[in-house]
Order: sequence, then C-alpha cells, then structure tokens
Amino acid sequence: MAFSSVFPVIQGVEYGLISNAFKGLEDSVRVVENSYFTAVYQMSLGQKVLDFANKVNEAAGLSLFSWRGKSIIYLTPSLLAVLTKTTIVPEKIRPVLMFFRNHLGTLYQTAAIVSSISLLFFGQTFFASSSLAILGIGVMDQNGWLPVTFRQFLHRYNQPVQIATGLVSGGIFDRIVSLLRVISWIANTNLSRKNAPSESFSFQEKLTIKSVKAYFAGQLRFKINPKYINLQVNGSVYAQIDGADIPFTDKIVYCLQAGRNKWMEELYTERPQSIGLSRTVGKIGDRQDLHNYSFFLNLLGDELGLRKAAAADNDETAIMDPPEKWIFSHILKERVQRKFWEECGPTHLAEVLVDFIGTGAQSISRGDVYNFWSGWIERQEISEEEEKEALREELEEEKEGLREKLEEKKAALRAELEEEKAACRVELQESKLFGKKLVSRKSGLFKEDFMYLMLIDLGIIETETR
Repeated sequence: MAFSSVFPVIQGVEYGLISNAFKGLEDSVRVVENSYFTAVYQMSLGQKVLDFANKVNEAAGLSLFSWRGKSIIYLTPSLLAVLTKTTIVPEKIRPVLMFFRNHLGTLYQTAAIVSSISLLFFGQTFFASSSLAILGIGVMDQNGWLPVTFRQFLHRYNQPVQIATGLVSGGIFDRIVSLLRVISWIANTNLSRKNAPSESFSFQEKLTIKSVKAYFAGQLRFKINPKYINLQVNGSVYAQIDGADIPFTDKIVYCLQAGRNKWMEELYTERPQSIGLSRTVGKIGDRQDLHNYSFFLNLLGDELGLRKAAAADNDETAIMDPPEKWIFSHILKERVQRKFWEECGPTHLAEVLVDFIGTGAQSISRGDVYNFWSGWIERQEISEEEEKEALREELEEEKEGLREKLEEKKAALRAELEEEKAACRVELQESKLFGKKLVSRKSGLFKEDFMYLMLIDLGIIETETR
C-alpha cells in the first residue's frame, strides 16, 4: 500500500484517539463538578473538532474556519464554566446553562462523528474510515460496552499510539507535544532507574539476644532500610489481613504501607500548606476532588511505596502525561519526599504497628505477634561473631590448649543461651520478655519497644551502635 493511502489512515487514527481521550477526561471531571478541568478538556476537544470540520471544508472546497468561528468554539466552555458558578445569573436560567455545559462535550464528539461520515461522501475513505472506527470504539468505551480485557488493553496502549501517530501525521503543535512526551518519558524512565535501589529487599532474621539487651540499654541508633519501601505483597492480603494462611511478613508490609497511605492522605487533606500544595493545586482545581488526589497518588506512589486505590488506577485524569509529571514532580515531589523521611521514620513504623495489632477486623492478631516471639526464641543460636569473640578472648588470655579451652567456652555460651531461651519461654507465657511487659497496662496495646525489635529482626529497620 502506497504511503499516500497509509498516511490518511494514521491521521484518522490520531484524530480519533485524541478526541476520545479528551471526551473521556471531560466526562470524568464533569461528574465531580470540576469546572476548570471541564472547560479545559472541552476546549481541547473543540480544537480537534475544528480540525475535523476544516478537513470537511477543504474537501468541499469551502474556506476554513476563521478566527471568529474558532473563538466561539474556544470561548464557549470558559463562558459556561463562569456563568454556572457566578451568583449574578438568575436561578431560572442556571439549569439551562448547566444542561449546555454538561452536553457540550457530547455535542463536539457528535460533530467529529458527523464530519467523519461527511468525509466518506467526499471520497476521503481512508481517513474517514479509520477516524470513524476509533471514534466508535471511544463511544463504546465511554458507555461501558466493551469487554473489560479490551478496555484495559485500549487504555494501556492509547498514549503510545497517540504519540506515534502524532509524530507521523500531526500538525506542528501535535508533533512538538508528542516529541516532548517522548523526551520526558525517557528522562523519567532514566531517573526512576537511577533512583531505584541497586539491591532488592529480602526479609532477614538478624535480631539476637545480645542486640535486644543493647536496645534496652539504649546503645542502638535506628534508621529505615530504604529498600523495603517498594516491597509489594500478594493482593489477597488486602482482602483478609487476619487470614491464617497469609505470611506474617506480608501482614507487616501491608500494615506499614497502609500507615504510609494514611499519612499521605492526612498530609494532603489537613496539612497541604506544609508542602505548598494548597497554593499549587488550589489555583487550578479543587484539592478535595478525588481526581486531584488520584493524580497526587500516581505522582508519588512508586517512590514512596504507596498503595494506589482502585480509583487511581482506573482514573484517566490521574494518568499523567510525561510533561505534566515532570512539572509537578519539580514542584511537589522533593517537598513531599523530604517531609516523608522527616516524619515516617522508625518511630512512625512502630506506632503504625501498635495501632494495627489486635485493634479491629483489618488488623494483625495478637496471636501472630506471640507466635513471632516464640519462633524468635527457638531460632536463637550462637552466632559466628560470638564464636570469634570467644576465640579473641582466648587468644588474649592464653596460647596453649587453645582448642580445648575454645570448646569449653563455646559449650558455656550454648548453656548460657539455652538458659536465656528457657527464661524467655517462661516470660512469654506471662506476656513478658527480658523483664519487660509486651503489652501496656494502660492502653492494652503492644509496646512500641517490641515493634522496633520486630522491625529490626525483619531488616526493615537497620541499627548501629551509639
């Protein structure tokens, strides 16, 4: 097939995809009464409808739309957005304005479809057929008439196809935008790879009786192991965290991630001024709008290991173009990350676990925690480091009979360890360890000290000697 035949097909696909995208976005934000974004997306859809109409005029030998005609298309959404919000409009007229505002996007979409049908009669079969097919798929998608699998496929590859067709067949503006999207996507990909941890996180069993004693003696400093942040858990954990067949480590990860999400929601809704959010987002839309919060989660979710709600994953307004993501990243991301590492340290993790253990349906059971400590007691062994320390002591004391004395020392260490383990078993029966109560008498909740120690054992919190 000659390029002269292929080019109109590509262009028709591009026109249809962009029209569908803006109509879908307009539908989403109009539902939640976001006047600003509704007007923006209606204007963008109107621009593409003008492109359709100009192709019809060109095929019919008529003059293209003048600036006066274009101004009507561009200004109508803005005018309706203002009039439906102002108090000077009589209440009797407001429903009429609301009707026009709510159906303007559909009117533009219908104009695009009519233009495509008209182009069939003017002999532009390749362009008209491809654009009409894409517009038809868009209508079915917006009304939920497509199979779920096909919709997911469509939404996943919609943007890449838009970029490709825009570069090949779009106008100067479309090509510049597509090129910027490609450059920004490459930059974001490289930045994500650069910031990704070089090693993956794996759970550890590193807490020893010696380190527990050092902890209670105040000899340890803490810091979060950053590699654990992006750790994911099986989806079944979200449905039933207290299920018996779910690993304890998955439950811990779920609780900590839920704590981060709660912190993020509180930051967004109650303390936005601390990161300049009220000034940034407030200028362009309603900060309480679900779509804006979904946008916010998508912006920061990967780097901070947040769990995105179903609304954010399915919300097309929350799917950011690379240029948008780049701009908002530079405005907000650094501030939020700095605030996150300031406030979501080891103390925050311990507090989250205290709140999640035995406090409701979606919680870790107390039995799980007692089982953890019972298992921890049983797996305590003489570490290689302790054996080396015994060897060093013997070298200092005496050179002769070293092996025999070392074996005696190791046997003594094992006997001492077994005594301590036996003592821990007895204490655990009384909800105690190392003379400390696991549960607070006043609140009835587990003490933060033992949450710290669990996190140290799992490797989520790292320690160093003071």
